[in-house]
Amino acid sequence: MYLKKTIAITVASFALSATSVTARDITYAHFLPAAGSIRDATVAYFDRVSKATDGELTFETFWAGAMGGPVEMLDTIGSQTVDAGGIVDAYLRSSIPTASMFSDFGRLVSSNEDMLAYSAAVTEQQLLSCQECTADYENNNVKLLATTAVAPYYIMCKPEVTSTADMVGKKVRAVGNPANLMQQMGAVPVSVTTAEMYEAMQRGQADCSTGSAAWLDEYKLGEFVKSMINEPINDYISSGNILFNLDVWNDFSDAQRAAFVEELPAFVAQINFEALSDADKAIEAAKANGLKIYEPDDEFKTLIAEFRGGTFADAITTAEGTGVKVADRVVSDFEALVEKWSAIVTDIGMDQDAYEEALRTEIYSKLPN
Repeated sequence: MYLKKTIAITVASFALSATSVTARDITYAHFLPAAGSIRDATVAYFDRVSKATDGELTFETFWAGAMGGPVEMLDTIGSQTVDAGGIVDAYLRSSIPTASMFSDFGRLVSSNEDMLAYSAAVTEQQLLSCQECTADYENNNVKLLATTAVAPYYIMCKPEVTSTADMVGKKVRAVGNPANLMQQMGAVPVSVTTAEMYEAMQRGQADCSTGSAAWLDEYKLGEFVKSMINEPINDYISSGNILFNLDVWNDFSDAQRAAFVEELPAFVAQINFEALSDADKAIEAAKANGLKIYEPDDEFKTLIAEFRGGTFADAITTAEGTGVKVADRVVSDFEALVEKWSAIVTDIGMDQDAYEEALRTEIYSKLPN
């Protein structure tokens, strides 16, 4: 009897020990606020992965720059200060010179359908066919698994801005390509991060901001934004929202890696569709607070057309300036993928489930484990 009892205790202890070895709490960080579509989709994604691994993997998330801002996040992940995290490539050109090219392509986005097609094209190219992009991330000891987009960018202002002429002299929070466009309109770009945007507008350091209409709610800009021009000027279509420390990723079992990948199409689709939905809701709420939306005048339309027309040439020039040798190929491959995904989005329409299935079939089913 005693021997049987001892054996039973030993077996139970071994089982508990095995469970404790395989169980792991994964830390994830992003500089974005702890609200909005990206946060909601990320938490839901990790919940699904935890369930799929029978609780072997659990997750703790940190938001609002608790583990570093947009410039620091890539190193925060690569150094395993956290196991995983999210980045915006536009802030990291010197670290990921080829991969960051995609941040320049968003100025071609002129509709919600464009946003979905361009986002999927970026994801497919970065994950399946851009070896130089993969090398960029691996050189920083990270593994990219998912890129997403935000809703198209607009010009949103505290004063009443109804025309291109009204933009002259206005201080506009804008970074990257939108900053160049603001200069062409006679405005004065103000370079501050999204985290600093609310305070900059509140204190009068900026009269306007370029950004997603969802920010009227997420960053509380709707408290004082009173005018918006109804024409997209840009989009960020390549936000890296699931990146793992490479050592951490390689340490997962095949089954655990498969669980992460299996849930990614739903994650990407949820973020992209909720970003569009959140933008629509934020606009309606801001209208109730006095927001007025004005149609673009002819000068505005002309400047936007010229701005979009120079997208690829400017992107190639910028990339080559950072040492990228394959900029022309990145552009030509991207154009082909945009054509492919534009046809897919036209076929499926604004159907989130169909979009998710297309991502699964065309991208994630082909992703090496």
